[in-house]
Formats: sequence, structure tokens, C-alpha cells
Amino acid sequence: MPVLHIFSRQTTNPSDQSCSEDARPQIYGYEPNEFAAYLFLVLFSISTLIHLLQVLKTRTWFWIAFILGGVLEIIGFAGRVIGVTQTPCYTITVYIVMTLGTLLAPTLFAASIYMEFSRIAVLARGEHLSIVRPSWVTKIFVFGDILSFIFQAAGGGLRSSENADTADIGNTVIIIGLWIQIVFFGLFMINSIIWWTRMKTRPSSLARDVPWQKHLIVLFVASFLILVRSVFRVIEYMEGRGGYLITHEVFFYCFDIALMFLLMAGFHYWHPSEIIALNAGGKYIRLWKTHDVKKYREGHSMSSADQPPSYDTDYVSRQC
Repeated sequence: MPVLHIFSRQTTNPSDQSCSEDARPQIYGYEPNEFAAYLFLVLFSISTLIHLLQVLKTRTWFWIAFILGGVLEIIGFAGRVIGVTQTPCYTITVYIVMTLGTLLAPTLFAASIYMEFSRIAVLARGEHLSIVRPSWVTKIFVFGDILSFIFQAAGGGLRSSENADTADIGNTVIIIGLWIQIVFFGLFMINSIIWWTRMKTRPSSLARDVPWQKHLIVLFVASFLILVRSVFRVIEYMEGRGGYLITHEVFFYCFDIALMFLLMAGFHYWHPSEIIALNAGGKYIRLWKTHDVKKYREGHSMSSADQPPSYDTDYVSRQC
């Protein structure tokens, strides 16, 4: 198929090439596509820059972790761009940078989603309906994310070893890290879905006046994208270094990179700054346009969605 050919040029004869000590022939299992590497380097760079400007304009500081995830994607693709110029002898250091950048970025996206959920629960005044208290959602699930990050980072380093046994250990460590991410993320989604169903049947007096459901749906979609990507990565690494998925570049782009870019792009419009602004007043942003939220006393009666209530800033910080 033409699309598959554009994004995946599998190498038929892996290597009779003579390379230096710090390089290996066909370490990717295919020849990385130059166009795709440059394309996503540019796309992730633009998206990350836009997110940075949005955070600076709205002071949505908890979203910095999300930006760092974008930075990791940029670093990963910078390594990939360098890698495509090294055919057929790929530098191991560059390969490690590429692998770790794209492997670890989603853990920071996930951490941001955990923190966003806590703020949505506070916005809707439904903290008591969450199985896990919102302030603990961030602590518990970000801990799982950090644990997953450590395992994947360590495994990525080991997997690039020339020693086959060490590389296999690294592969196993990555799989463990990915499973940790999937388990914690699955538990988080269960908690979020239960909270959503409870809120639908027992909404607070303020819940009908704020767009909490819109942000929760966006959060569910983002969570689904990360979950699909993580499951793909587990299958990919379980197949081993010569597996079908890992030796065909098209799957890497379709089930990882494209999904993560869609996730980043979606949050440009449905930006979490609106949650912060509705909770404590201030500005929120959609794409490049900022909006001011008027501050009202808690419990103020509203007749228009353009007049959101304000909440006590100290109260919000205590809950999140």
C-alpha cells in the first residue's frame, strides 16, 4: 500500500555493513523515513511552543508537565532526524535519545491528566463523590507514573546494549514499566467513570452552571488515546526485537506518534486554563484567544454560562 510505503521502509538485508564501535547497522529494524521524522519534529515543536505560550498567558502552571512531555517528543524526533542521516550505521547514543524521548513523553501527558481531573472535580463541587479524594488522585497516580517512568527509562538504556542478554533484560523492564502505566491508568479511568456516573445522578447545585462535563469528556478521549498507545507498546515489546510491529515503522507512527500529536493538538482548544479560571477567576484560552472570567462570590445565582461563579482560591488549592 502507498501509505505504508511512505512511512515504513523495511530493510530486507539487515547488515553486512562495517560500522564504528559506537554505531550499529540497522538498529531500528528498518530505514527510518526522513519525511516523517522531519514532519513530526516540526509538528511537535509548533504544538509545544503554542502550549508554552498558552500557559504563560493564563498562568496554568500545573500544565507545565504536559509541556515537558512535548519537549521529550521534540528531543526524541531530533534524535530521529539525526538518525536518518546516519544510514546505514546508526549511532547508539542517538538511538537511545530517540527511543527514550518518544517512550517517556506519554507518562508526562498522563500526569497532567491526573491533575486536571482533580481540578474538574473541584470545579463541579463533586469531590465527595470520587472514590479517591481529588487531592490524593494526583499523589497516587502521579506516583505510579513516576514509577513507570523510571522503569521505562532504565529499560530503554539497557535495551540498547550490544549484549543480547542485557538487551533482553531491558526489553522486560520496559514491558514492566508499561504495565505499571496501564494498571494505574486503568484504575484512574475506573475512578473517573464512577465519579462521572455519580455526578450525573447526584449533581451539586453549582454543577449545572459550569462546563465540567465538556472537560471530562476531553479527558476521557485523551485517556483513551494514551491507553491505546500503551497497549500497542506492550505488544510491540513483547514481540521482541525482531517482531512484526517493531520492524515496521508505520505502526510506530499510527499507534503512538499520531495519537500523541492528536492529544496535544486537542488541548489547544479545550485548554485546562478554563477550569482554573472558573475555579479561581482569571483568564482562560482557546487556541490563541484569551477570555476573562468575572469573579463572583461562591453560591452566586447564575442565569448565563457567561457568568461563572468564583470559588475561594485557598479552598481550591487545598482540594487539589
